[in-house]
Amino acid sequence: MARSRKKSKSRVGLKENGRIGWSMDANRICMNMVKNGFAAKLIQEYTGLTLGQIMYRMKTRGLNLTAYRNGKSPRALVLLTRYTVHSQSA
Repeated sequence: MARSRKKSKSRVGLKENGRIGWSMDANRICMNMVKNGFAAKLIQEYTGLTLGQIMYRMKTRGLNLTAYRNGKSPRALVLLTRYTVHSQSA
């Protein structure tokens, strides 16, 4: 009978005590990428964090990946107010 091996948890971005180290590079890069509207898959590839870790970090900081794309983030609001499209009559 084959034994199932238990997956080891990723320790990327965690301190020795298992808590999130917000000053660690992986976490800082992750939060900057989230704030700039990058996709979770790209953040995962770039930082080494798992999708679950990325989502948990976003949740604890009150961030949302779709906020940028939906025009709800502060940066998106600045861009939307800066650039307006006016209809042109033919």
